[in-house]
Amino acid sequence: MVIMYLIEVNDLSFAYEGSCEPAIKDINFRLKEGEILAIVGGKESGKTTLCQAINGLIPHYHEGEYNGSVKINGVDLREVSFDELSKKVGYLFQEPSDQLIGRTVEEDVSFGAINQGFGKDVVAKRVGESLSLTNLEGYEERDVDKLSGGETKKLALAGLLATGNEILVMDEPTRELDPEERKNLVEVIKDLRERGKTIIYSTKKIELIEHSDKLLLLDNGDIVDKKQTDRLCYDLNKLMDLGLRPNQKHRTLSYICSKDGEKRGIDFLSDFEIALRELNDMKTDFSFSSFGDRGSGKKRVIEVSGLEYSYNSKRVLDGVHLDVYESEYLGLAGSNGSGKTTFAKLLAGLLDPDKGVIRYNTQDIGELGQEELSKRIGYVFQNPDDQIFNRTVEDEVIFSLRRRKDIEEDVQEKSESLLREFNLYQVKEEFPFNLCFSERKRLVTAAIAAMDPRVIVLDEPFSGLDQNEKENIEEILIELKRKGKTIVHISHDLGYLAKRCDRLAVFNNGKIDLKEDIRETFGDEELLSDSNLKQPFAPKLSSSIGTKEIILTTKEIKKSINL
Repeated sequence: MVIMYLIEVNDLSFAYEGSCEPAIKDINFRLKEGEILAIVGGKESGKTTLCQAINGLIPHYHEGEYNGSVKINGVDLREVSFDELSKKVGYLFQEPSDQLIGRTVEEDVSFGAINQGFGKDVVAKRVGESLSLTNLEGYEERDVDKLSGGETKKLALAGLLATGNEILVMDEPTRELDPEERKNLVEVIKDLRERGKTIIYSTKKIELIEHSDKLLLLDNGDIVDKKQTDRLCYDLNKLMDLGLRPNQKHRTLSYICSKDGEKRGIDFLSDFEIALRELNDMKTDFSFSSFGDRGSGKKRVIEVSGLEYSYNSKRVLDGVHLDVYESEYLGLAGSNGSGKTTFAKLLAGLLDPDKGVIRYNTQDIGELGQEELSKRIGYVFQNPDDQIFNRTVEDEVIFSLRRRKDIEEDVQEKSESLLREFNLYQVKEEFPFNLCFSERKRLVTAAIAAMDPRVIVLDEPFSGLDQNEKENIEEILIELKRKGKTIVHISHDLGYLAKRCDRLAVFNNGKIDLKEDIRETFGDEELLSDSNLKQPFAPKLSSSIGTKEIILTTKEIKKSINL
């Protein structure tokens, strides 16, 4: 019996024009109709290049040395025009703004279906279904530029779904999505498979592996362990060495499954349940008394009182009250569109509140002016490209330094020190937009740090980074806090916030819930669930076992059990 494959990739290699090394090399795999392939890898592993080779952007738009072939239904993509190919293969870019065209949500979702020649009634039906699948019903008239990062990602996905393509290729589809929306995306993918769609997605998140039929683990453009590409079982340490990002659950279960000091790979389809049974059978004393307190002093640096803000008629923040203390690490969490980024922009003076007041050291920030406020409260955007505008990396940092009046004479020396601290000295003469995404993230953080603000607000600083890049930024933030800076960190990664934050502000329905004891926050599963947040694995485990204190991290679990 001859097996018919929808997609066949044979000995595929590609080197971008001007590059000496191929971005991908000797890639081979086959997919049948309705299968799901996960392409997993860290920084510069070749994930995006492979995705774009499958959807035809390579070689139709990106020039370079192309060897091997990609075939769909037996036809080499090089023999088909990109316009024809786009009717069969849909593509979700890693950065959603790269493919948003319409002024409103409805206009944008409609564009692809209209462009494919569907009639008005068909387009309307597809737009409605796509908005429903992505939880964007009711957003039809919203301006695209007023959406949050996560909502923008969902909009790009809705536009892709409306085209009805047979094959869907998605580059980092969960990036910028909150835990509930990531869960919803998995359900969407399952639904699409039931409809016969073939799906390929790239990811740095290990937990997404379990929802695929096949796996390609890439490192430096090559497939790792080619004999096991159909298996979903890999050594967790190997994955972390490649820059992949296990969540708290995988770290914890990997530790629990340790035997005689050796880590075994976790089969994501079965070993979770086995590991949980092992833990329940352990004769472990979880009656420890304390892991130590968190938190800083109670010297208030920011006071937020009665804050309200609306987009058009939608109330995003409704009477918010919050104090931020000196040298604390404050986390901000909530679902996409819950008001986190809006709140952060209000703190930084980038938006004006409808009502209420924000005070820095007892002074209304509106009286300071944007120039003076930026020297006190620095803001790092979710997308680094929104705040890069100089010709070189070094110029970007020097520009910020020269806004300070206290170091005019040693700007060059200070710039060199910052570039080395943020691991950017070797690219100081580069045009910033030639840097990779993680380097641009570090650059804007360095530029804000150059201003020496007392408070640094970061919007999803780890978004799009692999594990090694995340750890690099994490070390920088820890050092900034050690120097007395106040860190305000927006994130969907509750496992990280549980590890690092002194307190966690949870956004929901225009309000903020902020408890003084962060263990109380993470132990309140109802609070997190009502805010569309998933309780991290360690606190959930802690609650089920009934510990005296809520466990926040895998490290604390290791401290409390003796295998």
